[in-house]
Amino acid sequence: MSDLILYEHPLNERMRTLLRLERLFDEIAFHMGRDEPWNARQCIRAILDTTCALTRSDLKSELLKETDRLINVLEGIQRSAGIDTGRLDETLERLNRVVAQLRNQPGQIGQKLRCDEFLTSVAQRSAIPGGDCSFDLPALHYWLQKPADQRRADLAEWLSELAPVRRATDLLLSLIRDSAVAEPRHATRGVYQHDQEEGRIARLLRIGLDPAIPCHVEVSGGKHRYTIRFIDMSRGLSRPVPADYDIAFQLTACLL
Repeated sequence: MSDLILYEHPLNERMRTLLRLERLFDEIAFHMGRDEPWNARQCIRAILDTTCALTRSDLKSELLKETDRLINVLEGIQRSAGIDTGRLDETLERLNRVVAQLRNQPGQIGQKLRCDEFLTSVAQRSAIPGGDCSFDLPALHYWLQKPADQRRADLAEWLSELAPVRRATDLLLSLIRDSAVAEPRHATRGVYQHDQEEGRIARLLRIGLDPAIPCHVEVSGGKHRYTIRFIDMSRGLSRPVPADYDIAFQLTACLL
């Protein structure tokens, strides 16, 4: 799908959480690789957003449940006759390492960051539009004037607590995405519907669309049925309308 615009849609809450965490970690990685104070500022914001996301549920438990689920599925495949177990054994080993790292993490993930006085002050003022000005947060202004290498070292130290979550998120999403291949599909008058079969419930949809088609994608549904609608944007961003023409696209329904 490299030449297509790719839309991903989760079909359960656990997948939503994984995709949101991935987005935040990708933002952190982007800004960590750059030296400007603006990048350091945005990196802190993304770290705080990640820490906030970790408090909204028992994320450690959810990650362990998802990892255990995949281990059980792959161990079932491993017992099947005629399966080349080399790559499967390697994947199971990686999953078991992730489980060990998560279980060795004491207490709630992100607790150390939530107790950090500097980060707490930034989080409190950042809730106000423009609230991270130098007169609001002189400590932040001081930190932003440090050399880029020193700022990056501080950021890396803060991120070290989140490293097991990043590794788990990356591995789980990689396995789920790689569990299916893209297939051509056709939306009649801009709508495609699919009834899910028992035992073949998609957890993540990946929709590839030709950039020449002036549409974006909206998905609704759950474990019984999902509907993909294409929204025509040819009249501008502020005037979207449902597409009333047939559209060819690529669909990957990830079942793992």
